[in-house]
Amino acid sequence: MAYRTVGDVIHQARVLLQDTDGGPDPSGPGTTYRYSDADLYQGLNAGLLEARRIRPELFRDRMSNVPQYDPGSAANGLAFEPMYVPALIYYIIGWAQLRDGEEITDARGVQFLLAFDKKLVSTP
Repeated sequence: MAYRTVGDVIHQARVLLQDTDGGPDPSGPGTTYRYSDADLYQGLNAGLLEARRIRPELFRDRMSNVPQYDPGSAANGLAFEPMYVPALIYYIIGWAQLRDGEEITDARGVQFLLAFDKKLVSTP
């Protein structure tokens, strides 16, 4: 899958989190999801900062300004090396799972964060 936009990355994280069919919002129009957009974007931003810490050469053109995104930037292009986007998706999932606070999801979250590290440091 091509991840052309930030929204594509967030959507793929939702797919792997099995959080694509949000139910109706009881407080009014719209849809609710188990993980809010704000939480997933927070995970994306944390993942970008962590990727910069681990692999600074991926950010050589923007060392002092790691891009940060919010739900309003879903249509923006993602300023990140395309071959490492799957690792970033794993980070978002691990971040979300750890925030659940349940023992089972904690273990799953740790596994996704370890997969992020492994994919980020592996060479093609």
